[in-house]
Amino acid sequence: MREKHQRPKVRDVGNKWKLTYRDYSSGEAQHRSKVWAKSKVRSQREAQRLADTFMEEVNGRNNQQLGSADVPASNDGNTACIAEQESKTTLAQLKDRCMELSWPLLKKSTRDNYEFFFSRYLVPAFGDRKIDELNTMELKAFFNSLLEKLSPYTICNMHAALRAAPGQAKIWDLVDRNAAIGVKLPKKKASKPNQLLTFQQIKVVIEQLPEPTKTIVTLIVFGSMRVGEALALRWNDILEDCM
Repeated sequence: MREKHQRPKVRDVGNKWKLTYRDYSSGEAQHRSKVWAKSKVRSQREAQRLADTFMEEVNGRNNQQLGSADVPASNDGNTACIAEQESKTTLAQLKDRCMELSWPLLKKSTRDNYEFFFSRYLVPAFGDRKIDELNTMELKAFFNSLLEKLSPYTICNMHAALRAAPGQAKIWDLVDRNAAIGVKLPKKKASKPNQLLTFQQIKVVIEQLPEPTKTIVTLIVFGSMRVGEALALRWNDILEDCM
């Protein structure tokens, strides 16, 4: 049976982000939903990233259920043999399996991110470790060690890549738990306070700008507009008595 892949978009529903998807775990399609509070997930982009990670597990579970009817039953001896082999799977081997079986279902940018983080950081650090031996404490220490080199945003994306692989391993019954879940990531460093220019400094800057940049910056400053708002302006947005 051909695998199904869903990548629904999160929707803004007031104080929450809502994801709606189809669940085939019971054998029949059922509509499900998941929400994230805006108090914890500030932007739609971050909510979509969490939704994509969540849907990887859903897609894997759905396809496992849909394909179970096509898989011949194994006897207990074969099952025990397979389980013994799977318990020896390393993180590097798991990454290769995911690239072959589940990650092709993801969008290209996500696949590229996962492959980069695994090849550059995760495989060198944990590639030869058995996936059932990874623990949350050592993963926490690993991500803490990266804070001096990488931004919290990059570390968060790397954690999402790592969490996706053991999550898929759990769906495949290779591990009992996902060691990456529960890892508290380093907090974002306090940013420097914004430096506000005086009116005289703003005037000096504007006078040095060429047109049409000069007019656009003047509009942004005195109209208290965002860059996107200024660039989106059209002539029909301007009142006739102001032209």
